[in-house]
Amino acid sequence: MKLAPQGRVEHGYRARDRPTQLAFDSQGRWLAVATDGGPRVFEWAALAAATDLSQPAISVENAMVEREGSQSRLTYAIAFDEPEERLFFAGLEGRLDAVSLRSGITATVLTPPDPRPVVRLSALDGGDVAWTTTMLQQGQRKHAERLEVWNPRPKATTAPHPTSRSNRA
Repeated sequence: MKLAPQGRVEHGYRARDRPTQLAFDSQGRWLAVATDGGPRVFEWAALAAATDLSQPAISVENAMVEREGSQSRLTYAIAFDEPEERLFFAGLEGRLDAVSLRSGITATVLTPPDPRPVVRLSALDGGDVAWTTTMLQQGQRKHAERLEVWNPRPKATTAPHPTSRSNRA
């Protein structure tokens, strides 16, 4: 990415790809960008060497969502799930989706029972996610946010082995 002497980038985003969030993976290989149209994933080395905005290595187009009487699409939040080599993303749909960094295949990971637009997202290695959602309160002009914590992957449970013994009385 060619920088001007004052440190300004000499190219920018396409009109329908207004960025809402950026995230690097911990190895510095990927730069993910949440946009109006969906998540875009760039290989950082290729993007840093480009003289114009290169095509993303992975691009997901969001579907239109009807909210509050109008249709729109917007990805607000992204987070890397590095052990699974995927990028989580969420937005107006109110569900957690993921795109594989290996294949580019997209899948829905979690749809909560009461989906609300997701505005912030964070993930732990192992798949646990925390996000904040927002919703316009009935009859009010301000949005109410709430924190939700999910584990989209079932964890193995440990049960005592049938032959195990306990020293407890």
